[in-house]
Amino acid sequence: MTTEDFAALELRTMQSAWRALERRWGLSPTERRALFPAGGDDLADPPADTEARMRIQIEIGYRIGMPEDMLRDWLRTASPVLGWLTPLDVMSGSRADLRGLRRIVEAGFAS
Repeated sequence: MTTEDFAALELRTMQSAWRALERRWGLSPTERRALFPAGGDDLADPPADTEARMRIQIEIGYRIGMPEDMLRDWLRTASPVLGWLTPLDVMSGSRADLRGLRRIVEAGFAS
């Protein structure tokens, strides 16, 4: 296997993990589009911004230890910790916003 083959396999694996997360979060098409302003989340070679956002969102998803029904509500409920935005609103912002949410989740504010 070449380096390019490994990179393609890793990308497909990451996209598969993203699809599982998308189902777990119960995202609507509108919510999914908001999470990826550059689009292309369904492409074999997504834009760099989309790929980076997917990776951060997967990291966030793996760290949230809530039952699915509570998680779906949490994603759509405004919080003072997030400046009265919902987690989905924050994830639809800049990549810096996404990384900030990841830090909040890592600190245990979403478990």
